[in-house]
Parts: sequence; C-alpha cells; structure tokens
Amino acid sequence: MIRRQLGTELTRTVPISLFAPGSPLHELLVGYKAAPSRRARDERQASLSRLLGEFLDLHLRCLVGPILEDDAATLAVPVPSSSAQRASWGGEHPLIGLIAAALVAEPGLSLAPVIAKGAEPLGHLHATRRGFRLVGPVAGRRVLVLDDTYTSGARSQSAAVALARGGADVVAIVPIGRLIHPDHSPATGALWAHQQREPFDPRRCAGPCQLWHDPPAQEAHSGGPLRKQQTPQPAGRAYQADRAKQTEVARVHKEHRAEHPRVEAA
Repeated sequence: MIRRQLGTELTRTVPISLFAPGSPLHELLVGYKAAPSRRARDERQASLSRLLGEFLDLHLRCLVGPILEDDAATLAVPVPSSSAQRASWGGEHPLIGLIAAALVAEPGLSLAPVIAKGAEPLGHLHATRRGFRLVGPVAGRRVLVLDDTYTSGARSQSAAVALARGGADVVAIVPIGRLIHPDHSPATGALWAHQQREPFDPRRCAGPCQLWHDPPAQEAHSGGPLRKQQTPQPAGRAYQADRAKQTEVARVHKEHRAEHPRVEAA
C-alpha cells in the first residue's frame, strides 16, 4: 500500500529490534518523549542512544558500503516527528538529541535535520511524495534515514522519497524499533513467535551480516568506520546459522505479506 501511494520502490529498512505493545522497548520509546519527569526521560533517551550508537558502530559499513578515509560523512537524517511540540522538550524534539548522542563516536556520520513537514498531510497509513520538504542540501550525499519507531513506514518512506528527489543516495532507513502487533493476523503472530525464539544480539542486523564472522574482523572494525574496507572473512558459525534459517524466515514473511491485502481491503 505504501509503495503504491509513493509510486516507487520502498527504501531498504533495517530495524535494530522488533517490539510488541507493552514490551520494555515500547516503554523506552514512549517514555523518552512522554515520561512525567525530566530525569526519567533522560534515562530512557540515554538507553536508546546507547542502543543506536552500538548498532551503528557494528553495522555502519554493512549499511552504507565501503567508507574510505577521504569520503564525505554520510548524512544521518532524522524523520520529523508527528507529535505536537511539548514545552518539556525545550524547543527540540528528543529524537534529535538521541541521535546526536549516538553519533558522538561515529565520525563517518553527520547529523543533518534537513527535512521538514511538507505541503501534504501524512497519516499512519497514508504516505505521500509531498509529505516532507527539504530545508538543506543533500544532492550527491549518501544518507541514512533514522527514526525511533517504524509501524507502517508511511512517514519514513515518505522522508526517503523527499531526500531522493533532492538528489540524495538514500541507502537505508534505520528505526530503533519496528512495531509488531502479534494479534494482527495469524501470519504476524507466526512472525512474532519466530522472532521471539531468537535472543537479541546487536551484532546481527536484518539479513546475514558480512562483518562479524570472527575476532579478526571485529578487531579490524573497532578502529572506527573511516578505515578502508577490509577483505571479507570466511563465514563462521553465526553466519551459517543465519543461512540455515533463511527458508523458514522467508516462508513466514511471505505468509505475513499475503495477509495484508485482505487487511487493507477491510
């Protein structure tokens, strides 16, 4: 549905984690913006910043490709919030501070709030090519779109389209959490049940990651994202396990997608 509304292929989306309503991650994602005290909001924001920062440290090259020492930094573009401004935010949406803290140790990424609300309204299930407008230059730049939560993808995919129309190379959307409603359909419930059996590991991203096969590869990456691309190492046990389960995951995702036309028609 979102692809049909935008009239283009959707941008690759790599969530750090899945979450269900009422889960600990859900509480963090709501609480960093809406907890009653400043201290509670700051604690939750710090937790999410560490999670995002660790994920980017592990997977930046996997997401954006080889990064050479003379490359311009990839732009990290936050999706503007749909929430009304709150006095407790001090004039800036907390997502901006969350991302800024996560990027402190990432010289290969530069925070760039270069999009704002556009001429047409966006909704939970309504994406539009004019939902956002550019307020800064992006032509010729490599871009990661960052958001706290991904539900239908209407907002973040609309943001990606606006950036691409401005000449950016939008390599991926990275939300901290991808919201799953297990009772939405049998296929969604099966997807959630499958993922629940997998312990959370920040070294694993959406799809077999080529970076984390053995200790030498980890040591090579620990020096920072501006090193030249290392020669890929032979796949280890973790990678082989990912490959072994691909058939089952593909089947569950296929069933999940098959449910959506019926839901949308209803």
